[in-house]
Amino acid sequence: MNQLPEKESGARDSRKMFTAVVVVLVLGLLSWALIAYMQGRSASSADPKVEPVASAAPTDNRADDEISEEARLVRESKGVENSYGVSEAPRDSEPDLEAEQLLASKPQESLEPKEMDVSVTVAHDVRIEIGEVQAVKAKAKLPGEISGPAVKVPVKITNHTDKVIISRDVIADVFFGEDLLPGTPLISAEDANFPISINPGDEATASYVVVVPDGVGESIRVTVNYQATEPVAVFDGIRPTAASE
Repeated sequence: MNQLPEKESGARDSRKMFTAVVVVLVLGLLSWALIAYMQGRSASSADPKVEPVASAAPTDNRADDEISEEARLVRESKGVENSYGVSEAPRDSEPDLEAEQLLASKPQESLEPKEMDVSVTVAHDVRIEIGEVQAVKAKAKLPGEISGPAVKVPVKITNHTDKVIISRDVIADVFFGEDLLPGTPLISAEDANFPISINPGDEATASYVVVVPDGVGESIRVTVNYQATEPVAVFDGIRPTAASE
């Protein structure tokens, strides 16, 4: 058997060793890169970056002359004790669930019925009066409204307190006959509404137009709900009738 010269054999062994070293280095670099990549992904999953969330209801720091009258009144409103002995939370605070549950468990009080020409004072020195009830012919203009004989009922509220009162939530209802059938409100025919608020010593009047149900008698009852936490004022009388009825 022929044998390679010793010098050529040594060179070949050197090339093999060099190639093996290069392969090992390349594999090592690839392994290191793979490990570093996997560790980076694990760290990113374990500690994700949390972006700050903007507040859904930022504090209103604007000056009073930069906001609406309603917003100013809501900002300045204070808690007061109502006729049920429950302290109402200020309008700009979180609702008092315990107080709301207590209010819901007690039916709203209705005052004794008074004649139409008698003023009624509800809690906090707020006086309610009914003006001259008029018979009118109502014409429907909005979806859901009906035309027909109706009455126009003016309701006046006078603020005898020393503070601004909120009047935007006042509700007036009109009932007819011995069975106290409710009339159908005709919002499009109302020509006066209560403002958001009434200053101390001032008064405001709103008109309510209600379609008279068929076949009811002449009696009429008007209830005025100033606030859900206060007694309802009740007025009884005889409704005027138009010549066409």
